[in-house]
Amino acid sequence: TERVEVEDEAARATAALNELRDEERRVIQMAVYSGLTHEEIAAATGLPVGTVKTHIRRGLIRVRERLGHT
Repeated sequence: TERVEVEDEAARATAALNELRDEERRVIQMAVYSGLTHEEIAAATGLPVGTVKTHIRRGLIRVRERLGHT
């Protein structure tokens, strides 16, 4: 059913996130789950905004690859 497919996709996405480097996972979680902007994440972590953006971009690329999305 549709619910099973959604639950399976969510489990796969969680597994893919867990395979990321700690900093990538951390900033993605802050952006997605907490709704923080790049600037807010930078302020909270002490990372430069450019580094935050890079971590998010690279992390999302890895998640997409893991899930088989291009």
